[in-house]
Amino acid sequence: DPRCRTVKERCANMDWMDATVAERTSQEPKQVIFDKLLANRVPCGPVRTLPEVIEDPQLHARGALQWTDHPEYGRLPLPTTPLRFAGEEPRLGTPTGPIGAESRAVLREKLGLDDAALDALAAAGTI
Repeated sequence: DPRCRTVKERCANMDWMDATVAERTSQEPKQVIFDKLLANRVPCGPVRTLPEVIEDPQLHARGALQWTDHPEYGRLPLPTTPLRFAGEEPRLGTPTGPIGAESRAVLREKLGLDDAALDALAAAGTI
């Protein structure tokens, strides 16, 4: 198709191109399309949904995701560092607290604020 010959032509016809690709790819499961593209040496990768990523057994097996029990939100998958060092156990993530839970401690440590200053900020709705 002459609308696809160059990058310039593809960009000029992007709406048509997107609609055509969407129409053709909606007719088969993404794994089938992915396999066909790979078989024809087209560099690609399937776009996964959030549930597919969260449940990916390989991400959990490699330690990229870990299930954590969050005190407020229940069981959640947390990302972990991809870095692995010989002889070192990977650091496991910990769930965060509510927004602002650490504000007083951080402001006390970093800015040297005392209780009176922190109480004034809290009364003003700043923290």
